[in-house]
Amino acid sequence: MHDLYNFKPIYPHPPEEIPKKEKNVLKLFGIEIHYFNQDHLRSQGYAMKNGHVSELVINFSEAPLIWDLEPFQNIDNQLFYRVKHEHPKEFKGIPENIGDLEYLEKIYFQFDIFDTIPESFGNLKNLTKLILWKNNLSSLPETFGKLENLIYLNLGLNNLSSLPETFGNLNNLTNFLVNSNSLTTFPQSFGNLKNLTDLSIGGNQLSPLPQSIGNLKNLTKLFIGNNKISSLPEWIKTLKNLRLLDLSGNNIDSIPEWIGDLNNLSTFNLGWNNLSTLPDSFEKLTNLSNLCIWYN
Repeated sequence: MHDLYNFKPIYPHPPEEIPKKEKNVLKLFGIEIHYFNQDHLRSQGYAMKNGHVSELVINFSEAPLIWDLEPFQNIDNQLFYRVKHEHPKEFKGIPENIGDLEYLEKIYFQFDIFDTIPESFGNLKNLTKLILWKNNLSSLPETFGKLENLIYLNLGLNNLSSLPETFGNLNNLTNFLVNSNSLTTFPQSFGNLKNLTDLSIGGNQLSPLPQSIGNLKNLTKLFIGNNKISSLPEWIKTLKNLRLLDLSGNNIDSIPEWIGDLNNLSTFNLGWNNLSTLPDSFEKLTNLSNLCIWYN
């Protein structure tokens, strides 16, 4: 395994000069970020397109782990401790002027990179893919709603308790993962995300389900396991395009008869709930090929 902080770059020289404004941003990260091409995705690096920085990767997954001394959660008398990856001493976090990388199309910031996002993040209007997975992020700025070209967004494994009202402006979003956070509700504007097809909101504190999800008629995959849901709202039956529905790890004790209206379902996970029976309407789910009812 290579040393993350002293690994020699595969391609030490970029194929073209970086514009000064963009080069200044890269320097402010405080670590050496090397050029990569599409065949060599590095743990720290950038790619160029048409003379500008188009992709940026920072991943501390191989950095040393630091354990918190105090447990952050107690579930069934089991204590859970947070761990984070140690930053190299040179790392200075996300610079305030990251918005100067206005030609960025893809960002991969993973494993304890930061806990806040600068307001200037909203200037990255060419972003189509944004992965901010497993950081210490507790909030998003209102300017986040300016990222209107986003198609894929992964905010999983952070500390988010809410989303800004401007989130509904991300109307090109098709894939949204925000599992394993602390969300209790969604903004009303969330229902504006009409192009969303894949939604993963498992491992939060949702109870009941936000009604705005009922407006997302193009959803084909909905992961809502491991929340605090005790019953299914009737508006779920309007999501006629659902092929996958994961309700595992909640407190559901009955499934309503209208579930048979979701006749495009092929995968249905009801494991780890409090069910004793299934409704007769299940026979209408003729496309169902995968059903999990373990641990009820």
